[in-house]
Amino acid sequence: MTETKNGDIELVGHKIKPKSKSRVPIGQEIVLQLPNKDLGLGKLVIFKTKSSGNIYWFKIWVRSMHISIRRTTGKDNVVDATSVALKQYGNLAKTISSGGKYMQRHTLRVAIQEYLKERFTTEVQTTPPLISRGRWDNINCILNTHLCNFIGFDENNRDYPLHRIDRNIFKEYFGFRLKEKPNLQLSTLRNEKSIINHFFKWCIRDREYMEQNQTPIFQENIFRNYKPTKRDAFTLEDWRMIYHYLQEINFDKSSTDRDAKLYNLMMFKWYVMILGNCSLRPAELRKISWFDLTILKGKKTPYATISLDADKSKVKRPRIAYANEGDYFRNVKRFSKYTKPNDFIFTNNVGNQMDKTTLSKNWRDLLYKTGLIEKKDHDLYCLRHMYITFRLQSKVNIYDLATICGTSVSHIQNNYMQGLLDADKLTTKDEKIDARIIDARIIDVEDELIIN
Repeated sequence: MTETKNGDIELVGHKIKPKSKSRVPIGQEIVLQLPNKDLGLGKLVIFKTKSSGNIYWFKIWVRSMHISIRRTTGKDNVVDATSVALKQYGNLAKTISSGGKYMQRHTLRVAIQEYLKERFTTEVQTTPPLISRGRWDNINCILNTHLCNFIGFDENNRDYPLHRIDRNIFKEYFGFRLKEKPNLQLSTLRNEKSIINHFFKWCIRDREYMEQNQTPIFQENIFRNYKPTKRDAFTLEDWRMIYHYLQEINFDKSSTDRDAKLYNLMMFKWYVMILGNCSLRPAELRKISWFDLTILKGKKTPYATISLDADKSKVKRPRIAYANEGDYFRNVKRFSKYTKPNDFIFTNNVGNQMDKTTLSKNWRDLLYKTGLIEKKDHDLYCLRHMYITFRLQSKVNIYDLATICGTSVSHIQNNYMQGLLDADKLTTKDEKIDARIIDARIIDVEDELIIN
């Protein structure tokens, strides 16, 4: 889906096939009823099409619905076809005159397009947005790719009518997706199930395109033995190698050679060092400005608090995040050319927000040069997993940890508690060497929650 110049949006890559020429009326149309302005009905006609053979169809324009209704009469005799068409016309006129709603037979892909457009307008384009553009793209992919591939087309290779969808076919959806991608995480299937249910709820309750008894029924027992996999996190030895590699990166701000590549590399250095020591997600850290940051004095070393607005948070809820080593931010400020309150903390050489492409390239180089290339599946998000895992191993209160990390206690319990089982793998030497780098203690000093 793309935005047009006037702000509208249209789907691309999932276009409905153009109307077949075989459905165009052939021969002379027979007018059965003239337009009724009082009811907002156009003229009623019957006709034949090339593909229908001798079977008659009828059509009528409904002004209040802005649609032209086309139905087959199922009759090849003009008298019988006329009788069926007039009966349908009478039912329609009675429904409209009594204030009721005539059920149009909507199709899957057209309904998806309408649903996505509504959510884009009411949830993405709002200030602040209720969902991110990335989340909307994910919904778009689930519906236009996975759901449409699962439902397919009707027997005439046309878009599938909503009224013909059987709720029980969704019991096969998970099997269909796992056949496509055997290593698919069950958490992904949960997300897809939630999106599909929301779409059909919208079709049934909000638009009345479908009946209540068409609510999808998914296979449930697939989740009974679901055990979330342990999140990939770096070990202490891994982090030590990353830390020492980053320490070797230096760039003199006063140098006349203000090379953009070196400037970006220095920003990358501080970004990674801070990300491994704070409760923000990678995308959240990229969004913060100097206005959001406060550096406070701790018992041993300074620490930082970050006031994260809802529009900068992945979960769209404001929170106060914490970071060890407040001096890291001071180093960034001394180096950066952009230190006004509304400037991003992590910028490129021209003051724009540090982009993900540059981060990803520098991250791949880091993994290669530190000998961690075998962990190429470990992206920057794994530093967050490391942060949470180390703090669990250091007996941090799980409720405090969930609060500053912007997640739920159940999420930490389901995905990170394995870190506690691995705690005995840490030696005293490891803890002593890395205490300055990954000190995980959250303590209460003068009624203020801080991280040393």
